Amino acid sequence: MKKKYTITYKYFNHSLKNPITIGTITITNREGFYAILSNNQTIIGIGEIAPLPGLSTESIKSIKKELDQLPHIHIDSSHLNNPIPKFPIISTTPSIQFGIETALLMNLSTTVTCQCHTFASNLTDLPDLKNQSIVKYKIGRLETNQEVNIINDIITQFPNIKCRFDANNNFSLEEALTFFNQIPKKNIDYIEAPCKTIDEEKQLYLETQLPIAQDSPKKDFNIPSYSKNIIIKPTIMGSIANYLAYLQQGKTLIFSASYESIIGLSGIAYLSSIISPQEYHGLNTNHIFSGSSNKQLSTLTALTLQESINWINNGYH
Repeated sequence: MKKKYTITYKYFNHSLKNPITIGTITITNREGFYAILSNNQTIIGIGEIAPLPGLSTESIKSIKKELDQLPHIHIDSSHLNNPIPKFPIISTTPSIQFGIETALLMNLSTTVTCQCHTFASNLTDLPDLKNQSIVKYKIGRLETNQEVNIINDIITQFPNIKCRFDANNNFSLEEALTFFNQIPKKNIDYIEAPCKTIDEEKQLYLETQLPIAQDSPKKDFNIPSYSKNIIIKPTIMGSIANYLAYLQQGKTLIFSASYESIIGLSGIAYLSSIISPQEYHGLNTNHIFSGSSNKQLSTLTALTLQESINWINNGYH
């Protein structure tokens, strides 16, 4: 049975505490639209449509133009109650499809809580690791021995901590071997983007057998056999349908934020609850916004529908 939904949208522009650089682009704010989905004049879900400069191909201007031409959608609701809902493709624009799907998920889901890893973007300004199980580090920014010493000091203090490392493809094979051979293997959860080339990455795996994750892959599903973990940025990849093939290959999906507000983070939490509920996800980013708490949390509880309505009306972070 098809249901008719009305889509309205509300523009937002949230300032960041500090500038963030993505590739060659530096941003000082996050802007986008909240997609408000209604059925018979009753709001049933709210999603976030916020392309990320430097990674998204769409723009705020192109999104507004498309949303203006998308006042109503008709959806066969019989497929939405599957264990993993089957959503119709409303838009080929990734951030729009993500916003609509997560708005529908909000209508389908009960309150969910998602496990989150702690994030350290700078090894000279580390977050509080008490009561944390998994922490993700950006590496390759300081001298190698300095970074290794910092990490090993942390492991000495927290011997059961699991570390995820993201080198942003900064290491040569020799540099990667020098770094990771000095870190206890039992404390390495996975390594993301370690080397400058895929051939060096493969050789790193062959020589160390360390778990290597793939970040935000393209839609061709051509993932190296040695990679078990796939990091998904839903705002960038769009529909659930674009990454379900990885599950069929036996891969584990780790969801990662693209600096969304709490509305978008809640949408990703809903996704993680139905696809990878046991995993730790990269959603600890709400602290980047002006006026928000600096504290990182070990779990994220998704906003309910009523909380989301209150949030977009009051503008809290």
